[in-house]
Amino acid sequence: MKRTTILQISLFAVAFLLFTGNAFTSSSGINSAMSGSPMSNNNTCSQCHGGASASTQNVTISTDIPASGYQENTDYTITVDCRGNGGTAVKGGFNATVENANGFAGTLSTLAGGGAAVSGNSATHRSISNTFSGDSLVWRFKWNSGTSPNATVYVAANFANGNGTTSGDAIVTESLSLTKSSIGTQEFALNEFSLYPNPAQEQINLGFSAINGGSLTITVYDLVGRHIKTLYDATVPAGAWREQFNVSGLSPGTYIVLVRLNEDVSKQKLIIE
Repeated sequence: MKRTTILQISLFAVAFLLFTGNAFTSSSGINSAMSGSPMSNNNTCSQCHGGASASTQNVTISTDIPASGYQENTDYTITVDCRGNGGTAVKGGFNATVENANGFAGTLSTLAGGGAAVSGNSATHRSISNTFSGDSLVWRFKWNSGTSPNATVYVAANFANGNGTTSGDAIVTESLSLTKSSIGTQEFALNEFSLYPNPAQEQINLGFSAINGGSLTITVYDLVGRHIKTLYDATVPAGAWREQFNVSGLSPGTYIVLVRLNEDVSKQKLIIE
């Protein structure tokens, strides 16, 4: 009799684990790319969840990338905002990837307080960040652009009704195109280019030797591509060119000095102490 009781208890425990495992398999996040993207073979959460209309739910993807585009090797924040709009969702999950024609683009990492986890090349929800609040569920994570050309963010989101099964849930997909900044993407064609001192405090000396003269502009940007200051905008003749500029008005930090002569463009980092 005692053996039978133990066996019954054991079978019940196994059944309970199987049920809860199937019902909440992805409550702590998805371990592989399921964003509906080319690299995920167009797979989404609908491989497991579904059955409900997605007519009211929507997903918004936003970033802090400036309008001028993203810079190479720079960290940006990607935000995924899910809105139930009066639907039945009480739980939610997502999977996101960033890709281009060559495959996964840049690298993803977690953001403190962002509620997202990173698994390989995709970002996903966590068990502590899968409950809707005020009809909204928001996740944030970091993307480092690396040297990636133009990229796209792909997101698949699950609006779950919380009934403990995979039925009655709505799946919504969304994407957002990211454009790389054109600043400094061309090779510098001028000879003997120099910028010193660097680091600088009050003055910098900038010079080069040009085979052909033309329209010269020298501008300063911050590391996210915002225009800070124009140092020079005039026509210069062919040959050696040297000029000194006052940069005492710049706050301490790292900047990008963009030099454009006709169609030739180059950039160089400038550190202000």
